[in-house]
Amino acid sequence: MNRCRAIALPWALLAPALACAADPPPTLTPAGSLTSLFQVLFGLALVMVAIGVAAWLARRYLPGVRQGGGPVRVVGGVHVGPKERVVIVEVRDQWLVLGVTSTQVNALHTMPRPSDAGSTPSAAALPDGLVAKWLAGRESR
Repeated sequence: MNRCRAIALPWALLAPALACAADPPPTLTPAGSLTSLFQVLFGLALVMVAIGVAAWLARRYLPGVRQGGGPVRVVGGVHVGPKERVVIVEVRDQWLVLGVTSTQVNALHTMPRPSDAGSTPSAAALPDGLVAKWLAGRESR
C-alpha cells in the first residue's frame, strides 16, 4: 500500500501543472493589452502615492526626521578651501563662528547676535563681509 502512495503522490502533485501546460496560451487583443497597461500604470501610481504619504507622515510625526525649527540655525558661511568652510551658527541669542573641515569642527569665536540681523536668520540676514572682516581682524593680531 505504501508503495502505491509513493508512486501516486508525485503524479498527483504534477497533475495541475501538466493540465495547465496543455492549455494554449491566451491571445491578447489590443483592448486586452490596453487594459493590462492601465492596470499596471494604476498600480504604479498607487504605490508612488503610498510612498509619498508614508514620507509625509514620517516627517510630520516621527521625532528626529524634521528639519529646521530647532534652537540651532545656520546663518551663513563662506568656503575658505576645497573642503573647509567658516560657518556662522545661531544658538538662541549667540552666534558661533565655526571652522568646518571634512574631519572636524572647531569653534573660532563666539559673539552676541547682532540686533540688525533680522528676526529669521538666513544667509541674506548675514551682514556683508562679516566673516571676511572677522578673518581680517584675526590675521592682524
